[in-house]
Order: sequence, then structure tokens, then C-alpha cells
Amino acid sequence: MLVVADLIALLHGLFVVYIGGGVVAILLGRWRNWAWTRAFWFRFTHLLICTIVLLFEVANQPCPLTVLERQARAAAGATAYEGGFIAHYVSRTIHLDVPPWVLSGPTFLLAAVVLWRYWIDVSRAVPGNPAGQAGGPQSASARETPEAERDPTRTPGLPSRRGAIEYLLLVVLLAVVLPFADLGLERVLPGWHSSDAGIVAFFLVLCLALCLPDRRASGLRLGETARWRAKDLWILFFWSIPPLATILVYGQLADRPYHGKIDWPCWLLGSAAQELLFFGFVYGRLAGYWGEGPEGWRGMLGRPVLLSALLFALWHVQNVRTLDPGYVAFQTVYAFLGAAWCLQMRRWTGSLLPGLTNHVVVNYLASVL
Repeated sequence: MLVVADLIALLHGLFVVYIGGGVVAILLGRWRNWAWTRAFWFRFTHLLICTIVLLFEVANQPCPLTVLERQARAAAGATAYEGGFIAHYVSRTIHLDVPPWVLSGPTFLLAAVVLWRYWIDVSRAVPGNPAGQAGGPQSASARETPEAERDPTRTPGLPSRRGAIEYLLLVVLLAVVLPFADLGLERVLPGWHSSDAGIVAFFLVLCLALCLPDRRASGLRLGETARWRAKDLWILFFWSIPPLATILVYGQLADRPYHGKIDWPCWLLGSAAQELLFFGFVYGRLAGYWGEGPEGWRGMLGRPVLLSALLFALWHVQNVRTLDPGYVAFQTVYAFLGAAWCLQMRRWTGSLLPGLTNHVVVNYLASVL
């Protein structure tokens, strides 16, 4: 587990370098006219990571990578941030023992500068960018499928013959491999069967197997750059609202039932599994039957979005066994609205990635607030 902790610390350090070095590169690139510093994916991912850091500052909560590293070191019986070379040199650099206000001010200033430069260098420079305007690229359902991609044996909304065979093989492979993988994990991670990790990991692999036969319909791709770029600031706005709502609404409740009670398998693996099942597999099949509809607000009221969001919300009704019924009713409504909200990002981009990362962050905040 010390190796895992060191890898997490290294990843954390790379994020810090990406944020700080990215700001320097952006400012120098403006001065030296470096084209690569205006590349969309570099600037958008940099802005999104800065937004996530800012949200954790607003919530006054540690980064999830910090929590994962501490848990990994504790599981190995080591004191936090002690260990090998990586732990000694990376962890001591990124985990600063200073008052919160010392880092909060620069964090807000950094996010403001990054957003300002993004707006000038990238967003405003794109002709027809719909940030505050209507329009944008056609939805996936509005574009005609090329002849080469058509499958004459396929019924709309149902797997093709090849997809059905792939799915069958995946299920068989899952049934054969998982028992052996489970035995191996029990040796590497003692207590595997007694924790939630085994159950959640099995659920995640099963949901992934459902989505793999039709990766495009399930959103298992990055999507087209043009679609992301056309809705860039709208995507960022939509992405920010659920975490902010969690901080401002859930964080103010007198009784927060998930505080300190859900561990990383649930907020990380469980969130990913739910995204794959409801917003990947289910939504992809429903959109195959009825189409995705228009990209605007009317599309959010389409049958694929509403039914997928309803099924996701009903998934939470089972919590009535352990939680107060009043809270479960609130959670069900919140889950429905959040699902419809995040599905709009999938409809804009054609990818599960925005909703999946959002789901992980929201559930993590619920565990620490």
C-alpha cells in the first residue's frame, strides 16, 4: 500500500505542477505568441482543474487525493507522508502546514486569472461560440450516420448482432476471471471480502461490461472537440452547479447522514458504476429508441433524459432502510434534478466524462462535509 500512496502523491504533485506551470505557460505564451498554449484541451482541462480546486477551497475540504494518500499510508501502518523517496520529497512539498487563509486568497486569484485568459485567448476567439448565444453543432441524433457505419442487421436502440456477441463474451469472461481476480486481491488487500470495495468493484465491472458493446451510444469516449468547444463555458457552468449546491444545501443540514460514513470505494468506484449504468447504458439505449432531441433546454425534457433521471432517482429509494424517510425524499428529488442537469452535459459533448467526474466530486463532498 505504500507504493499506492507514493503513486497518489506523485499524481498529486503532477496536478500541482500542471496548475502552477500552466499559469506560467499561459502568460508566457501570450507574450511569446506560442500557439500550443491556446490549444483547447490544454486550456479547458486546466480551467476545469482550477475550478475543482476552487470548489474544495469554498467547501474548506481537503483534496480527494490527499484523503486517498492518507488512507493508503494508514492501511500500510505508516505515519502520514512518511515513506520512500516520493513520499519524502513530493508529499512534503504539496502538503503545506499553513493557515487556510494563506492559500485561499491565491487560489481565488489564480482561478480568476485562468478564467480571464481563457475567455480572451480561447472562448472569445472561436467564431460562433455559444457562450451566452444560441446555436452550436448539431446533436449526435441530428447527424446522419455515414453509410460505412451503418449495420443493416441493427434495430434502432438495440445492440447489433456483433454487439450481442461481444456482450455475451464479456459476461462469460466476467464470470470466469472475477473469481481468480478476487483471490488475488484478497492477498494484496487483506479484508477485501469484509469491505465494500469488493462489492462496488464487481458492480463497476458489470456496468462497464454492459456499456462496452456499444461504446458510442454509452458515451465511453471523449467526444468531438468541436462539440466541447462550442459549449465550453456552458459545460463549465453546468459542471460547477451540483458541487456548489452540495456545499450550500447539504453542507448546511443539521443531520448529514453521509458525513464520515462512506469511504473511497463508494464515492469513487460506486459513482463511476452508477454513471455507467444509468447515464451510459440506460440513457444510450433510450436515446437509441427515441433520439436525443434538440440540444437546448427542450431536450432536457425529452423522454430519454427524464426516464433515465427517474430511474437514477428511484435507485436511492432503497436508502429508506437506513436513513430517515424525510431525507430520502429530499435525496430522491435532488438526485432526479442532478441527473437531468448532468445528462445535458453528456448531450452536449457525447461523453460520460463531465457527469462522471461531477458525480465523484459531489459524493466525495457529501462524505466530508
